[in-house]
Parts: sequence; structure tokens; C-alpha cells
Amino acid sequence: MEQSQRRGETPEKLPAPGSQQAPNDNGRFRWNRTLTAAAFFLSAAALALVARILFLRWGILYGASPVSHIDAMIGAVFAVGIAFAALGWKGRRDTQLQASEGSPSQRWTDWVSGITALIGAATLVISLMNLLEPLNPPTLAKSACPGARDSNVPYVGITSGVDGDNSREGPARAYPANGRFPADCSVGFSVYCLGDPISDETGSTPDETWVTSRWLVVAKQPDGWRSAAARVLSGENSQPQFVSDAFVIPETSYSRLPLGRPSQRPGTVPYPSKVRLLPFDPTDGVFTAEANYAANIGFAVWVPPHQGFINGNSYLQIFTQGTGPTNNPGETDSAGVKTAEWSYKQTLLPLLQNAASGQVIIMAVPCLADNVPARTSTAALSAYTISPHARPARSASIPGGFNPTQMARAACEAHT
Repeated sequence: MEQSQRRGETPEKLPAPGSQQAPNDNGRFRWNRTLTAAAFFLSAAALALVARILFLRWGILYGASPVSHIDAMIGAVFAVGIAFAALGWKGRRDTQLQASEGSPSQRWTDWVSGITALIGAATLVISLMNLLEPLNPPTLAKSACPGARDSNVPYVGITSGVDGDNSREGPARAYPANGRFPADCSVGFSVYCLGDPISDETGSTPDETWVTSRWLVVAKQPDGWRSAAARVLSGENSQPQFVSDAFVIPETSYSRLPLGRPSQRPGTVPYPSKVRLLPFDPTDGVFTAEANYAANIGFAVWVPPHQGFINGNSYLQIFTQGTGPTNNPGETDSAGVKTAEWSYKQTLLPLLQNAASGQVIIMAVPCLADNVPARTSTAALSAYTISPHARPARSASIPGGFNPTQMARAACEAHT
């Protein structure tokens, strides 16, 4: 029988368990798992960063404290991912090295350097997040009030109350207060409605008294997952909150803020009706206008071009300084009636050059607040011919070519 081993030869030995190759394989497996964990944490941080940017833009995440907490969490997750990645990469490269090759002092130095690098990485991530999508839009002058957002909203205003502004459950002071915003910070609003007229001290002067019937509705997320996320992340108040426009300073344009649907404006007053403009009274020198549900009425004159006036195609408010609020644009009486003195002899006749007479257009329009006219469809127009030698005569036809919106804004202008 053929011998399986020759005499004097030693049989080849297989690697025993626990020999040099097994630790190398186990070490590579362990460091691969570490790199997998690094990929998981870094991916989670990237997804959280994208969600943070989108939620800020959509107005789901807002407020300094909630955003700072989210930023800190994202920075921490990113730092953990970097730590796993560094540990796995170094472990794979140094699997064959003995632990004793580095002195204790060197190991301590490596730990300090690693912790410092991780803190720096987390800080960098937070800084980049605020650079890509800052908490407060750079176009706004004031930061957002606590509990309010100022991004992805039609209109933003600054609270002007001395001690802040109350919000209420409905558009009147009779409704209970359900929140309060500090003074001098920004609040975003979604729609407005008409309600209890409030005296507007910032727009009133000794010659004009303005009230605002506009109540602004604090912007909220719609019902569903967005509303739930905003409540969890930002502490959003799910109740409707109404703030009087009299206590809000405009920070963006009014033009984008729509009138709310009937379901969004409980117990509100109707929209002003079309104005009825009475003929000019030459005896008292005043125009009289009236409109149902009008809190204010403004008056303006358009001077057409090619009529002999040196300031043709201009829009002027009918306003007389020094006469008081009775005969100037502004607050109506309880019946929606307002009078305005027309000092055409002082304001228009000196501008009439090289012509015996000139024609002008008069507008009366409801004002929801100072500087905020109602729809131009509610305005009333009349045409008058003026001359130095006769009283203003009403014309049968009204010439075109004027801008109704610009004229309505001039009619409701506040002299502040």
C-alpha cells in the first residue's frame, strides 16, 4: 500500500483557530460594520438637512428655539457619522498594527484632536444650514415673533403695540384673547377679514382720523400632516388668531393679502357697498359721500393731461390742512357718511395756465384703513370743469385714461 506520508516528512498544518489570520478577518468585518454605520448616520443627517430646509420654506418649522434644537440634532448626527467614518477608515488601515505601538500620550492626543474635529464639523454643518436657509428671511427688518412664522406667507407685519399685540378668537375686541405677540417683531398673515373698527393712532393726525376695520388672520398650516408637524416641531397654535391691523406696521406689500373666505371670517361685517357721491356743494365748499359699512371714505382728484394744468396726469388727495378731521378724508359717521372740503381755488386754479378752464375727475372710495382702499368697483366718479371766473360745473361725461387703483390709493393716503 502506498504510504500517504513519506518517512521523515512533517505533515502540513492548517491555521489553528485564534491564529494571525482570524483576527485580521474579524477586524476587517468589524471595521466594515463601522463604515456601514457611518454611511447610515451621514445619510440620515443629509435627509434631515433637506427636510429642515423644506420645512423652513413651507413654514412648518419656525421659531428660534425649535430651529436651534433641530440644527443641534442634525449637527450631532452628522458628527456621529463622521466619527464612525474616521474610526472605520483608520481601523481598516491599522488592523494589523499592535495596540502597543502607540504610547498613551499619543493616544490621548489623538482623542483630543478627534473630539475637536467633530465639534468643528458639527458647527460647520449648523453654519451651512443657516446660510442655505436662514431662520428669518433677509428681506425682513424684524425677526419672527415667538409662535409666529414669517416665511411662505402672503403678508408680514410688525407688531406695534407698546407692550405687544393680543390675538383674539374673532375679528372684534368682544372675542376672548387667545394669544399675545411681543412688541417689535414680525408676524405672518394668510388672509384678512372685516370686523370691529379700531382707531389707528399711527395714521391719524390733528387733521385726519382713520380707523381700520381690517383684522388679520395669523398664518397657519392647513389641516393634515402639515398642521400636525407644525404643532409637534414648532408648537403651532391650532386655533384661529385675529390681530387688528391698527396694531400692525406693514413690512411687506398689502397687495398679496387676500380677503378670507366666509368660513375664515366668523361674525365679520359685510364689505363696503358702492359709494354714492353727492354733487359738489359750492356754498359749503364740500363733497359728501356715503356707503354702507364704510369705516372710512377717501377723496381724490385726477388732473388729466392737455387740460391746461401745469401738473397734468397727476393724482391728488382732496385734503385741506389745518381744518380738522370733520371735513377731511377719514372716518365716517355711524351712517357711513363723510364730507371733505375741496379747496380747488388754492390747489388747482393756480396750476391752470394758458387756458380759460380745465376738466378734472373726482373720486370717492371706501378705505378699509389708512393707505388701504377698498375695491375700485366700490368707488364713485364725477367730472367737473373749473375756471377762475365760475363755480365748478359738473360734466355729463367722464373722460378715460386714468388709473383707478392709483387714484384710490391717493384718496386713502394718510398724512403721516
